[in-house]
Amino acid sequence: MSNRSDSDLSSEATVQRYSPANQVGFVLTLLLGLFAVVLIAFPTPEGEVGPPLPVLLFGTIAGVAIIAAVLVGWLRGSRAAIRAAAIMLVLTAITALPGLVTTDVPAPLRATAAADVLLTIIAVVLMLKPSGRSSS
Repeated sequence: MSNRSDSDLSSEATVQRYSPANQVGFVLTLLLGLFAVVLIAFPTPEGEVGPPLPVLLFGTIAGVAIIAAVLVGWLRGSRAAIRAAAIMLVLTAITALPGLVTTDVPAPLRATAAADVLLTIIAVVLMLKPSGRSSS
């Protein structure tokens, strides 16, 4: 057993405090993760242009992981979980890139892909921005 008191343990533990910019990034990431999860409910109809089923399945799985990672990172102060959420968010955005460069993609799908990529960049920058604050 340790001879340390509770006050000694609490003084050693640092709690990560996130800035308002970080928190906006977390909320945006949660929304993007949720968007990735619900896309599976709207598969591309046969004969139409849109994301293939494997991409939708990947997005759903990654979306659940994104939501879990950002919640763990935000609520427990884990920068590693926040970085994992950012990496998974970038991977899901990469799956939207073909929608930007393929010529036969309808304008609404192209706009959605562009918005997804742009919002991902904003979310990642905000999430990973140094907060500059921690308290003990």
